Amino acid sequence: MDEKGLKTLLYNNGHVFYITSAFPPVPGGSCVLNQNLLKAFDPESFTVVTIDSPLNKVEVEKTIKVERVLYSKPELGKYNYWLMRLQIRNAIRKVKSLAKEKNVKLIIGAYPNLIMLKIAYEVAKQLKIPFVAYLHDTIAESLAGSPQQKLSSKVQSDVFTHSRKIFVMSEGMEDLYRKKYSLETIALQHTYMESIPTEVPIPKVDKIFWGGAVYDINKNAIRTIAKISERLQWEFELATNTSKGNLETFGIIGNTVKITFYSSRTEYLAAVKDSSILLLALDSPNQTRVHEDEISTIFPTKTPEYLAAGIPILVLCPSHYFLARFFKKYSCGLVVDPKDYEGIEKAILLLRSRPVEIVDMQKNALNVARTVFGLKQVADKLKVQLESIPEKS
Repeated sequence: MDEKGLKTLLYNNGHVFYITSAFPPVPGGSCVLNQNLLKAFDPESFTVVTIDSPLNKVEVEKTIKVERVLYSKPELGKYNYWLMRLQIRNAIRKVKSLAKEKNVKLIIGAYPNLIMLKIAYEVAKQLKIPFVAYLHDTIAESLAGSPQQKLSSKVQSDVFTHSRKIFVMSEGMEDLYRKKYSLETIALQHTYMESIPTEVPIPKVDKIFWGGAVYDINKNAIRTIAKISERLQWEFELATNTSKGNLETFGIIGNTVKITFYSSRTEYLAAVKDSSILLLALDSPNQTRVHEDEISTIFPTKTPEYLAAGIPILVLCPSHYFLARFFKKYSCGLVVDPKDYEGIEKAILLLRSRPVEIVDMQKNALNVARTVFGLKQVADKLKVQLESIPEKS
């Protein structure tokens, strides 16, 4: 907001295309993150260019202009990549036409999807418009061993070479890219928009809460929590769009497991706050097929929501992961190795009993949510960086 209370332009030199697969009503942390960040800016100053998908589960901000240029069917699994790839040329033509019509002066490609990142880069290149990348995940590392591996190497090379700025999701990714590729990037953290309590809440129920997808990066740690919750007879709520069948395939079953999904953000945040322990989980490198450079730098998009709730947080991941280092740095959650079954159960009981050191962690979490993930701080950082980019490519 400026001094008159008006939202600022995303880019003073002209209209911006924000191109991404991750935007509501499709569910997912990156979708919420993109929408929240863009809410800080004048909606007349940008257009979101995204996919059309049957996964219409999340509320959409009505003031934001959206163009849907490519169809996606996630239920096809790995074949969805080929469906999207077949549409690249046509999508590029559509986006170029729209960009000319709206006199676009800057293109931001926000990545958790390789096809949309490629489209964003190619349009910027062909129209000679400055291109900026915002990487929510690593590119080559996250797609290693997949059918997208070859294309990911090419797109990564183009993005690393020709982006005017490269934003990444966390300081963990920033460190990785600096050490591995000698590449300087800018960490643009997640955002949290809602009000944050001034007092530490006192949990009233024996409930562990998980929000988000369950898959290769976390399924083993979550299965462990399901087993422990069964033994303790605590409710374990999984607010997820992962099907019950897939959860059962992963061994995540039990009388205490409760599967939910919240299309309303208000209802989701209420469920977060109505818990006694909030769970973050990443499996060890030898428990997953995911590249270690990818999983060790992940910073879950739900983290600011957990911190802002002030509820005790249990972090299951190896100590060398960025997520563990973050929580130890700010002393805002309890970190335990995901394979330490006894240590996890002890941590759950300690968090629930709330001795003074746990209450202090709760206070620290609220403070971190305010000072690190506030929308204004993150939006201002993006704005300053974009304004340093000249209009012409």
